[in-house]
Amino acid sequence: MELNPSNADGHEVEFTRQEIKILKLASDGHLNKEIADHLKIAETTVKRHRQNCMRKLGIKGKQAMNRFLMKFKG
Repeated sequence: MELNPSNADGHEVEFTRQEIKILKLASDGHLNKEIADHLKIAETTVKRHRQNCMRKLGIKGKQAMNRFLMKFKG
């Protein structure tokens, strides 16, 4: 899936391959711990990637991230 969403300023956002993997797993409902186990990385690394995605998108809070993940999945 090619994903090039726009941030709040209308600028195209580019995600790393790892960020895309994490976003895909999160959009399928997997928890950070499950994602970490699946990708064989630390849970704190998953959290950091998700924080970086949120920063790139210009969104704050879990609800905003969940709304984005629903769009990402769809």
